[in-house]
Amino acid sequence: VNAVAFAESEGNGAIVIAFGAGPIGLLTAQIARAEGAGTVIIVDRLASRLAIAADLGFETLRVDGETDVAASIKRQYGAESVTVAIECTGSSAALYEASRVVKRRGLVVAAGFYQGDAIGLRLGDEFHHNGIRIICGQIGNIHPAHSWESLRARSIELCESGAVTFGRLPRSTVPVE
Repeated sequence: VNAVAFAESEGNGAIVIAFGAGPIGLLTAQIARAEGAGTVIIVDRLASRLAIAADLGFETLRVDGETDVAASIKRQYGAESVTVAIECTGSSAALYEASRVVKRRGLVVAAGFYQGDAIGLRLGDEFHHNGIRIICGQIGNIHPAHSWESLRARSIELCESGAVTFGRLPRSTVPVE
């Protein structure tokens, strides 16, 4: 809810890209759709996670090391079609791709947790030339219009309404000894 709030309704009726089909990306994509995004496309490298995204009704794009995500999206939808990208993986390379996929002066919400060197993040490309805005939408940076209580309340409301589902999110089972 917090990451989508940082999109400031710019994604309403528009195409929003969510990078990452893990639990955070899938929840964020569902919330973006519930809050008014026109089309939500989820980008990930794992086919199993993209299958869950497709089952939830999202368009998907698999990153395979050869696909140019921005070129693919822009060819299919147009260079000015993506208003907002929300990066949920914590990968600086994905943050770079998010800056490439949005339109001129588009918005990238960085919801992932970025650690170490920013390998793969090139700010001299689209970020610089297209005036891309990148804003931190991580949970430690609560949107000014919200509080912890309002974020929790909105999350519960979206779940109770059925707009967001937890049951089909990716899970890992590990033995406990």
